[in-house]
Amino acid sequence: MSKRKHLGFWSFTIIMIPLIWVLCDYLGFLTTFEYATLNWRYDIRGEIDAPVNLIYVNIDSKALDIMGERPVPRKYFANVIESLFKYGNAKVIGTDALFSDSSYSALVDEDAVNKDTSVLQKTIEENPRLVMAAKVVNNGMHLEGPESQLSGEKEMNIGLINLAEHFSHGGITDWIPFSEQIGNKTYFTLAFEVVRIFYDIPSEGVELFEKKAVLYKNDGSILLEIPLTDKKFVEVNWFSKWISPKNKHFSLRDAIEANVWIETGTSEQKSKAEQFYKAFNNAIVLIGEADPLLNNFAPTPFDEDPVPRIGIHGNLVKTLISKKFLERPSFQLISIIIFALTLLAAFPFAFLNRKHFLIKILGISILPIYLIATVYLFDQLNWVLPIIGPIGAALSTTFFILVIQLINIERQQSRIRDMFGTYISPKLVDEMIEEDVDPQLGGQEKMITALFSDIENFSAMAESLSPNALIELMNEYLSEMTAIIQEEKGTLDKYVGDAIISMFGAPVTIEDHALAACRTACRMQLKQLELCEKWRDDPRKWPESVLRMRTRFGISTGLAIVGNMGSKIRFNYTMLGDNVNLASRCEYIGKTYGVFCVATNTTRKWTENRDGVAFRFLDRILLEGKTETVEIHEILGFKKDLAEKTKKCIEIYEKGINDYFEGNWDNAIDKFEQSASLEPSIDAETNPSKVFLKRCNELSLHNPEGPWNGIFKTHGKRTEF
Repeated sequence: MSKRKHLGFWSFTIIMIPLIWVLCDYLGFLTTFEYATLNWRYDIRGEIDAPVNLIYVNIDSKALDIMGERPVPRKYFANVIESLFKYGNAKVIGTDALFSDSSYSALVDEDAVNKDTSVLQKTIEENPRLVMAAKVVNNGMHLEGPESQLSGEKEMNIGLINLAEHFSHGGITDWIPFSEQIGNKTYFTLAFEVVRIFYDIPSEGVELFEKKAVLYKNDGSILLEIPLTDKKFVEVNWFSKWISPKNKHFSLRDAIEANVWIETGTSEQKSKAEQFYKAFNNAIVLIGEADPLLNNFAPTPFDEDPVPRIGIHGNLVKTLISKKFLERPSFQLISIIIFALTLLAAFPFAFLNRKHFLIKILGISILPIYLIATVYLFDQLNWVLPIIGPIGAALSTTFFILVIQLINIERQQSRIRDMFGTYISPKLVDEMIEEDVDPQLGGQEKMITALFSDIENFSAMAESLSPNALIELMNEYLSEMTAIIQEEKGTLDKYVGDAIISMFGAPVTIEDHALAACRTACRMQLKQLELCEKWRDDPRKWPESVLRMRTRFGISTGLAIVGNMGSKIRFNYTMLGDNVNLASRCEYIGKTYGVFCVATNTTRKWTENRDGVAFRFLDRILLEGKTETVEIHEILGFKKDLAEKTKKCIEIYEKGINDYFEGNWDNAIDKFEQSASLEPSIDAETNPSKVFLKRCNELSLHNPEGPWNGIFKTHGKRTEF
């Protein structure tokens, strides 16, 4: 590539990639991810103080216990509100409880309803610093709020409790509609109404503009400028967790009891009530639904589990009074940041050679510096600078440049090898790299031997160990077993917990892959015995379940699909097919016969005329979902290691098998009784001799109808004739 083309290509790259990120930001594709980084910034910044005494009075389960289920008598709210103003000297009280016409059922006594409503109506009229909740419904066409009977001669203060959940992202409700126009009247959000009354500003002291709302003092000067997005939405700045030392919480029940105590209680109760009310002096009080059954919860950046939604309005109150509004850059400024950061990070890699290594390090270090700056500016100035767009553009552009450069380097090295005639491809992966060929999804049918292993009663053993001990134990076990697989030229497919899945004969073809798999199983069993002896001498004193650890194996030889399988994003070299499933089922079915290594008949045939491994016939079975029978065999171990007693057991056992298939039950029973006393696992709950002894006893009492073929059927975890 000529120098001019080189400069043109990199210049085009540094422009186009960030341009794509700018477009993604404009279309909103990055919004959810950006909000996730905002939550991360909240976590780093931590909780902060607010210059206001804000107290939550929660309608929780304790309160509902004495007030009863819905509809809750309104007299409780009236009494609490009056007492908080009268005895607590609260500055302003707001609530997110809707006292609408639908609060009462038609079945409730109408006189009782009217009496209850009149009590609350009187409280509303006598307390102009009370803000009642309302909700805009039917796409802004209707206001659901305090019923008409609650209205007196004086107009009550209404605060909207709507949340802009459709405008928020990432599962967190960060935005609230600041105002809504219903007919000729403008209604404001609950938090703003509370703040307005807190500052003693009349409703006429508010003016709405396209990008902001202004609250004027009584002398005409500006008290508060509130930034708005899309003409009506205000963003919440989160100050703390719901349950936090920075939040004061009381149950509505506490307020109800304090009201009773201060008026009719003992001297001690009155003293407690007076102490209770001291906390409310000149405070903003928010009465909100806080019982999970009320289903008025939402998540926050600080709380993993949803918390009462009144906390959202509380955080907006703190945002308004502290004037700590989140400041977001314009789209134009975001675009400039994306291009600038990409240029600073990627330029050294695109246009400077290897001699300028330090400059390249400085270029890429601009990314963590920018990241730190976003956190610092959020903490100090409440600026929400973009992270995903600028960092993503800079990293992707730099990465793309590095990839292209690495490809060019590899091509150059390949040409040098060709020039000297020393091209060698020792491994398949090396060939892919040298030929610029990426691994692709797909596979081929190949004759292999699949091996499955699984530790017996692993769950019970794991429960007896601490997590660290279990990890240490399994790391040692898996390391030793995997080493044997590799020594026998097998390929590790995967680990599944304690299970090991491996194949023999792929990707490298092995002539004796069946024998190699059988040898592997035998060696792994011997190695496991060595590990158990080692653990027995370990001063940490492993539990008995570890010292008696045994592993079951299933081996099957046949055709399988092997190759790279998975998704286009991620795939592994693995195996699929009926033969693979058969190996897995052989491993499990060994439990039925009390043996630890089961192989198919095909595997045994592939190892015939080869010394080394000892087999014995186990059974002829029909697996669930299959139409063809399968003969299975036990691998007893290496022939050279078999005891004379075991050899004698096999000899008698096989005679019993012949009698069994011929239907000579009495002869078979005699043989299996003899072999059972010689079984290597004579003390085990079951073994092959015991299995066939029991089976023959049953058959002698209930002779099967029709021709006898000795086939047993498996049904999940059971077997039957």
